[in-house]
This record gives sequence, C-alpha cells and structure tokens, in this order.
Amino acid sequence: MSESTSPDVRSRALRLFLAVVILVEAAVCVGYGVFLGIEVVVAPAADRVAAVVLAGSAVVLGGALLLAVRAVRRGRRSARAPIVVWQLMQLSVAYLTVGTRWLAFGIALAALSVAAVVTALWPAVLDQDA
Repeated sequence: MSESTSPDVRSRALRLFLAVVILVEAAVCVGYGVFLGIEVVVAPAADRVAAVVLAGSAVVLGGALLLAVRAVRRGRRSARAPIVVWQLMQLSVAYLTVGTRWLAFGIALAALSVAAVVTALWPAVLDQDA
C-alpha cells in the first residue's frame, strides 16, 4: 500500500464504521416499532392510538436512518445533519441514565454517539456532493 492511498483507505474504513453504527441503530428502531405493533395487537394497551403512533414513528425513524446509511455508504455530505441530530438526541437519552441502573447502557450509548459524530464530521469521510 502506497502512502498516497492511505487516506482513501482510512476514509473508507471510517465510512464503513459509521454505516454499521447507524445500521445497528436503524435495526433497533425498526425492531422496537415492530415489537410495539405486535404488543398493541396481543396485549391490552392503556392507549392504543398512542401505542400505534409510537410504533409507526419508530418504524419511520428506522427507515430514515436506513436512508442515512445509504447516503453514508455513498460518501454523501447530506448524511451529516440527520446523523448528528440523531446522535445528539441519543446523547440526551444517555444523560437520563445517570443515577439509574441503566448507567452502563447510557455510557455505551454516549460513547457510540460521540464516535459517530466525530466520524461524520471527520474530513474526507463524507465528502461527496449530494
């Protein structure tokens, strides 16, 4: 490997890392939406309409994250804004775990969010015009 190809290989590896992180987050969102949808049908819900709306929102959010994964794989700059906004929302969820039994989960979530934001903003990772 020559010195001139090293930055390109590095940016592709970082792009792959970012795509995998966002893909996992998308899978969790879609899975949670499907789970909620099934729960609305098989279990009594306090408010069925709210549960259906929450399930639909989770599935739509997961779909939006899948579109962001596609943009990341293509190196599009247009993926930066939705990724950074989503990671900031996840950081707020991670912050809420301080002082609870879910602290380890919150720390892992915060670490992944920070890593995703740094990777999305890293020069040459997402450099293609939309």
